[in-house]
Amino acid sequence: MQNRNCVFKKNNLKLLAKYDLLKYDYEGKKFIIFDWKTDKKSLTEKDIEKSMQSRFYLFLLFEAGYKYFLNRYELKNMPILIYWNPRYPKEKVKIEYSKDDFKKDKNYFEILINEILNENEFSLTDDLNKCRFCEYRPICRGKTTENKEIIEDDLKLNLDWDSVEEMEF
Repeated sequence: MQNRNCVFKKNNLKLLAKYDLLKYDYEGKKFIIFDWKTDKKSLTEKDIEKSMQSRFYLFLLFEAGYKYFLNRYELKNMPILIYWNPRYPKEKVKIEYSKDDFKKDKNYFEILINEILNENEFSLTDDLNKCRFCEYRPICRGKTTENKEIIEDDLKLNLDWDSVEEMEF
């Protein structure tokens, strides 16, 4: 699918999610979000299912995307999210989403957004490691963002793409 962005506008607020891949499942009558991870940690070593990214991706697709795509697709079921890391080609994490999950997330994000909009001052973190590579460091700290050293080993995944099994959906 070409449009991998999901945008939600309400009043002066704009929420945006950029998906690696968004696919319509004709049999399941739902959307599948695919997200690729490339870090060295296995997906099973992370609490990825409860992460802010997972919750937000699914919430925003159902809240805004399903309304947007309603005229072009038959959408009967909730979206799902699948994470995959090419370093661990046999592993994938599939997150099912329910209407109860959506209601909880809608409430959570509304409260969070209201807290942010009503905040007058945002304190800087004391943990400077969190700031080192942040794109907003020049604004907050008046210092340029540090460059991450790219290690060649990180770029060489040594994958034999022909031996990677296809994933069925």
